[in-house]
Amino acid sequence: MKEFKKKISQLGQTESSHKGICKYVCFTNEECSSPITQIAFSYLKKNENVEKHSHPTLEEVFLILEGECSFVIDGNELTLTSFDVVKIPPGSTHEIHAKTDCKFYYFGVAI
Repeated sequence: MKEFKKKISQLGQTESSHKGICKYVCFTNEECSSPITQIAFSYLKKNENVEKHSHPTLEEVFLILEGECSFVIDGNELTLTSFDVVKIPPGSTHEIHAKTDCKFYYFGVAI
């Protein structure tokens, strides 16, 4: 039977492909019938960063649950706080800087 419900507290923590960042993968592309590649919960502690990178064939959406962070997307800086949502277009360079402890969900969609 497919899993429709999961608890973050029961998921194993895995390391992200971005140095030093950990995540809890809620659903993978194998569990979804859509082009979603991953739905994950993650966090950054104050002053932690996700280095500048891009995904040529992936669109990402981030939902900030708690905290304040800045996203730099193609050189444009945006400050996000609780319940802000941001979309990263495919091929766009982006980086994240935690101004406070931050918790967020992110969704990856293959294009």
